[in-house]
Amino acid sequence: MYIHNPKSTACQHKRKFHKFIIIRLKALHLAGGCLFSGAVFVCIGLAKNLSVCGPELDSAINSPLKKVQRQASPSTCRSLSDITAAAKSVIPISGKAYALVFPGQADDAFCITYSLPAQGMNQNEWHQVYVNSYTAQVTGQRLTTRATLFGGGL
Repeated sequence: MYIHNPKSTACQHKRKFHKFIIIRLKALHLAGGCLFSGAVFVCIGLAKNLSVCGPELDSAINSPLKKVQRQASPSTCRSLSDITAAAKSVIPISGKAYALVFPGQADDAFCITYSLPAQGMNQNEWHQVYVNSYTAQVTGQRLTTRATLFGGGL
């Protein structure tokens, strides 16, 4: 009759193998957790960076729309009525003006936001018209998203 001896070499090898596997699995679990949590923190950091630097990035990407030639004297700016008249000339009849955003710097364009009823929906489309405040000429317009409309970035 065979009596199981816990100190036999077969049992010791089996225990060492299980211990080795458990240690490796714990290390793999730790590394995987660190990589996953690191990726989550990187995504959070990028999202925060875009929310903070979004307006500057938007200005850099859309510089033909948002930047104008700086004039020597700020007194050469056109009147508000001239600027809004230029914007109204490109806004469709069904468009409703929503906001006027004054330039933050001397080389920024004046921004007029307006809404149009979206086709086939009970929502509005939001558009922005950019006007050169020195010449009262439209530099361009774009369809916006909720993020760009309410101060976010891209």
